[in-house]
Amino acid sequence: MDLIVVVLLILAIIIVMLLVMGMNQEDEFMYVYECGFDCVLESRFSFSFRFFMLAMLFIVFDAEISLMMPLPYLFLCNKMVILFILFLLLLLLGTLYEIFLGSMEWI
Repeated sequence: MDLIVVVLLILAIIIVMLLVMGMNQEDEFMYVYECGFDCVLESRFSFSFRFFMLAMLFIVFDAEISLMMPLPYLFLCNKMVILFILFLLLLLLGTLYEIFLGSMEWI
């Protein structure tokens, strides 16, 4: 009995939505809107790779800061301190590698 009520309620909501929404929609609203870019535009447009690299650096170092938040509690255990130092060393090596490749010259 409960299943029938739920199914009828869902169907009623769908019918009300279709009536309120109307059937005449403009073509612009029927396209997919993804990542802030319109799909109706040309598929080949210039996108700054430097901006992408800066965004990736921001994400990596933002994650680093969020992992450093519980730092005062980590120093209570010696194993966690060693893991944290290894984590920072890995980030430092990655940053030095990016500098060595020259991908961060413009920053």
